[in-house]
Amino acid sequence: MDDRPMKKARMLAEIASIQKQAKVLAVQKNRGAHYERLAREAEERVAKLRESIATIDAELAAAKQ
Repeated sequence: MDDRPMKKARMLAEIASIQKQAKVLAVQKNRGAHYERLAREAEERVAKLRESIATIDAELAAAKQ
């Protein structure tokens, strides 16, 4: 059984969660470098997840052909 659609769904849920946390961090960003680092790490994690999702989408498209 192909688990890529489930992986994609988990990644999308994780992105949503990270983006919620990032909104909180954005409010607190002016409080110090620690929050800026956390916000930057969240953005990097979202970017990596989006790349993984794009790879999964490409694999699924190739599998359909």
